[in-house]
Amino acid sequence: MLPGVAHLLTQNDSDVSADNYNNTTNLASAILSRAGTHRAHASDTRLHAGPPCTIQTTSSSNKFNNLSKARQINLERQQKKYEAKLCKENKGITIIAVLWRYDENHFERTRPISDMFEEFQTQKLTTDSNIKASTIKIRVAINASESIADFASSAAYSTSLASSRKKSLKCGRADTTSLVPASGSKKLSVSRSVDSELSSSSTKIVLKSAFKPRNPAMPPPRWTRNPPMQKYTFTRSTAVVLDDGEVDLTTSEKKESIEIATDWRQGEAASKQKKTYNTTGYIGCGATKRAIYARFNGQEYVLTQNSDDQTTPDEVKKNLTGEYELLALCHWFKAKFDEHSTAQGLKTIPRFYFNYSNSILGTLDRLASGSIHVPFRDFIATPLLPCGPIDPEVRKFMGNDIFGEASDDMTRAIHAFVHFSVAYSQDHFLFCDLQGTIDSDGIMCLFDPQAHT
Repeated sequence: MLPGVAHLLTQNDSDVSADNYNNTTNLASAILSRAGTHRAHASDTRLHAGPPCTIQTTSSSNKFNNLSKARQINLERQQKKYEAKLCKENKGITIIAVLWRYDENHFERTRPISDMFEEFQTQKLTTDSNIKASTIKIRVAINASESIADFASSAAYSTSLASSRKKSLKCGRADTTSLVPASGSKKLSVSRSVDSELSSSSTKIVLKSAFKPRNPAMPPPRWTRNPPMQKYTFTRSTAVVLDDGEVDLTTSEKKESIEIATDWRQGEAASKQKKTYNTTGYIGCGATKRAIYARFNGQEYVLTQNSDDQTTPDEVKKNLTGEYELLALCHWFKAKFDEHSTAQGLKTIPRFYFNYSNSILGTLDRLASGSIHVPFRDFIATPLLPCGPIDPEVRKFMGNDIFGEASDDMTRAIHAFVHFSVAYSQDHFLFCDLQGTIDSDGIMCLFDPQAHT
């Protein structure tokens, strides 16, 4: 028996063995027949760079000449430890194939499979249990842009994909799966991974969701809250800051309308009881002022009045007018601060502003019944800032008589603005009690400032 011949026969066809042949001629015929079958199924595209060899079995000398070629083929197969074998099963086709290196120019057939196994072991591309079992497991990923129908029906590829990867067919010392393109054919994109899911780098990833789209699509809510509202008419007073820092107030005779929440007292009571109130018209209450939800010209506003209901109307008007003038002054000084910063070439000062633009100093008209749902007729209304349970809390940058540490850029910028205002006003104004929160655009908005004069 020739070396390796019995293994070749028993490995590829269990019903063929050396005992079935009585002489060397019949044995050679079987070897050549089996080699031809293997070449037709798997080896032609890899073992032959040129035209395939023609196997003739009509003469005894040709049989023995071709036996030498068959032996060489078998030796190459023994070096690789595998030959391609298609096993048709109920679950699909399982492929056990020779693992050959392939680059743009040729197949490298001089290095045995043991080199590949050492590479897996050195680079830790497989588990310790696979190394102990001398097993290599490789999955195959195919570019989705490749048409399976094209290469499955073409002779350009020597093997086909298995429809199930749950069961692997073990033979010899390794367990591999491979697709090998023919020389000159379009190269198949293959990605190697050990015991993990694969994805082709050239495949476009599309995010898919099992959630069904809403039909019709729901638009975002227009309002942050929806309490019962009452419409009022009012007259507006406008502030103009002169070059010397004086504030000139003028009152318009034009009637405008504003909507004010009517359930704010229920919300205030809930707040005192530590209950949820953010669905009502009550915004909050400070040391001296109360904030109530309002709407003006299709936008959300916060209406502020004195929190002490026993305050006289004249005192309320005086207090709110003074605070509105101070808000206008802060806005004016901030514009001067920005002009000076630009002139000095400063470009990294954090952005902040005072909630003065689109603000209102107004006086409500009574309803036809002669009543109103708020304690006083005079009010200040400013655009509503984010104040929900998940919005950032109000941040205090300085008190009435304490500056505090400037440990971040925003605090340093606001302290610099205060210092600038003192210098620019020739010690007439020292702004204090500055606080604010982030608006819907992510910019710090300051409100309710105080000042020493």
